[in-house]
This record gives sequence, C-alpha cells and structure tokens, in this order.
Amino acid sequence: MIVTNDKLMVKLTFDFMFKAVFGKESNKDLLAFLINSYLKLNITKDNIIINNNDMTKSNKKEKQKSVDLIVTLEDNTILNIELNANDKWEGLIDRNTAYICKIFSEQFLVNKPYKNAKKCIQINLNTFGLTETKDILVFKLKDEDIILTPNLEIHYINIEKVSKLCYDEEVKNMARIIISKNYKELENNLKCMGKLGDKLMNEVEKLSNDEFIIGLYDKELDDANIKESIREEAYEKGFETGRKDGFDNGFNDGFNDGFNDGVKKNKIDIVKNMLKENISMDIIIKITGLTKEEISKIK
Repeated sequence: MIVTNDKLMVKLTFDFMFKAVFGKESNKDLLAFLINSYLKLNITKDNIIINNNDMTKSNKKEKQKSVDLIVTLEDNTILNIELNANDKWEGLIDRNTAYICKIFSEQFLVNKPYKNAKKCIQINLNTFGLTETKDILVFKLKDEDIILTPNLEIHYINIEKVSKLCYDEEVKNMARIIISKNYKELENNLKCMGKLGDKLMNEVEKLSNDEFIIGLYDKELDDANIKESIREEAYEKGFETGRKDGFDNGFNDGFNDGFNDGVKKNKIDIVKNMLKENISMDIIIKITGLTKEEISKIK
C-alpha cells in the first residue's frame, strides 16, 4: 500500500481499482476522457454504453472469462480496454488476442449478417514494452496496403514509457494519471482534467478507504511476495534435484511444482476469506477465475 501524508492510496494500476473507477456508470465522463485522450474521438458520456464484461461461454465446461472493460460507442464501435500492469508473461498476447477475437465473433451469434460487422478495437495499457524501439504499437489485419478487414484492431501502449516521453501531450497526460504512485503525484497529474480531475480524485480517495478494495489490494501485494518466496524455494529445490538428475529438468520440475502448489493454496485462502465476508459468488468467480463448483468444494 502506498502511504503519502498518512493517507492510503490504492493505485489505478491495480486492476480492480481501474475497473471500479472507469467501469462505473456514473463515471462515464471519466471513461470518455480516457478514450478521447488516445483515440481523439471527442465523445461524451452520452455516447458510451458500458457493456457486461463477461464473455459468452462456448460450452458448459468452459470457465467464465471476464475482460477489464467493454464499451460500445455511438457509431457502434466496440472497445475492449485491458490494463496489463504486471510483467509480461508467456501467453499474455495470445490471451488478449483471443479476447478481442471472441468479442468480434459474439456480435454474429444472434443471426446478424456479417456485412454489418461492428468495428472492434482492443486497447492494452501496459506497464511494460513489447519492443525496445516503439512505445505504441497498432496491429491491423493487412498485407502492405491490402486491408483484409477494417473492423479489427489491437493497440499496445507502454504507459510507463509514454508518461515520460511522448509527442502527444494528451496521451502522455493520460498515462501519467494511470501510473500515479501517490496522492501528491496524482493531484499534479490531474490538473489537465479541470473539474473532472476533482471527480477522479474523489473516486480514488473514496475507493482507497473501502475495506473490501484495501483487502484485495493488500492481498495482491502479499501474493506477489509469496510468489517470489515460492520462486526462491523452487529454485533451491530445482537446483538440488538438478545436481542429481540434470540441472534443467530438476529446476523446471521443482519450480513448476512449488509455484503451482503455492498459487493453488493462495486461491483457496482468498476464497475462504471472501466467503467469511459474505461476498457474493459472482464476485468471487470474477476475481479468482474459479468455477462455482470449485468454490463450493472449498466451503
């Protein structure tokens, strides 16, 4: 937890905080600012519909998947905004690509003609870069100047780098707001928003004093420390095994066993604590990624 002037602040780079601020119906004006800063659409809160962020299951056995934000604009463009605030991990790009492809395909599930396809844009706000040379990447389905379809785009923005050096002041200001580490820094970065900045500050202060969100935030920080401890223990276990059976196989086996066991235990502890607090099943499913049946077994 960040402490500044004896006040606690949950950062906007915390996934749950980001969704709580920008995914709230009464905060669509804040969401419009976020979208306009990057896409230059000049939309208002009345031009935005915040959609359900749960994606349709392909079959009964598929786990429920939730994205960060899905919104529909006045021109029927569908935006998927993803906050990726941890280090890049193997499978992240494929997962996010699968999200936007599923969102694109779901519009045809109700017998709508393909010729009326809505444009789908995914905006990834990352605290890391995909390359060393470019901080903003835009991917489209095209071969040189031949466009396969204009209705699918994926954007990756390194908000850490963009916040320090970017030719576009609006994008730079937006990035600085999201990565603000304390109230003093956030207050300074919000000056570009005028009265909207006051509203965003009030939302952050209110949510930073919410016991449920504080608990989730502290748990995330604790989980990060636990995972690091597991990594160190797994390394030692793998090293010892590697001395006997070959370093590579020993390390991989030790790491995977230790890490997976630790992650499983963490999820069980989180579920038990949330059940004690009488938190709804739907929220537990969204946060942990477990099914209702798996949670029932933990009871």
